[in-house]
Amino acid sequence: MPPEITALILVALFMAGAAFVQSVSGFGMAIVAVATLPLVMDLKDAIALIAVFNLFVSTLTLFWNRSGFCWKDARPLVIGMIIGIPLGYHFLQNTNSTLLIRVLGAVLILIAISDTLLARKSQFSLPTWSAWPLAMFGGVIGGAFNVGGPPIVAYTYSQRWSKTQVVATLQTVFLIAGFFRNGLMISHDLATSGRNDWSWSLATNLLASIPLAILAIWLGKRCLDRIPQNTLRATVFTFIFLMGVKYLFFP
Repeated sequence: MPPEITALILVALFMAGAAFVQSVSGFGMAIVAVATLPLVMDLKDAIALIAVFNLFVSTLTLFWNRSGFCWKDARPLVIGMIIGIPLGYHFLQNTNSTLLIRVLGAVLILIAISDTLLARKSQFSLPTWSAWPLAMFGGVIGGAFNVGGPPIVAYTYSQRWSKTQVVATLQTVFLIAGFFRNGLMISHDLATSGRNDWSWSLATNLLASIPLAILAIWLGKRCLDRIPQNTLRATVFTFIFLMGVKYLFFP
């Protein structure tokens, strides 16, 4: 088999795995994809592919979880992200990025520990007002480093929402923020270099990944319906704790 075809198949499989994770938990697509795609393609091309593929995955996952959609709950997260993204994209690259990532790590660790300790007595829930600062912080981190999901995930999973509502809310936030950030990146590229980073190769990888991704998202939705809420919550906050440790000690 030609190496190009082998690489194309592997890209499709990696993206399907990332889409499955996103469908089950509402997040994690970019983390899985960025950890696997560089094995078969250039990192810069991988990031560009992930940015657009994430829009497709979020749209389809939101559609299959549309019964849990609630704009009232998603609105402060969306607005906070939109406020924070340009700040991170345009200004924070010139500040101490290591310190910013360490602060994110400390926040995530504190949230995960609080959930573990307080969930034994009663279900721990971050106050609704915290949606604004967490979303803005996520937007700043996302705008600068494209890792803005954890604060949003921590907030949504701490609420007394159904699994479907959590996933639907996350997809709404990620979808709108993704369009906003992609538009910001494209306009910046066109303004500075007169071109963007897309190519026929990336378009081919995207089209090849879509069929398997649709199947993976459907399977993820079926798994989501069968996973107990407490199990999913514990898994997510364990992941948040580990990401916090990574950001704090290995930024």
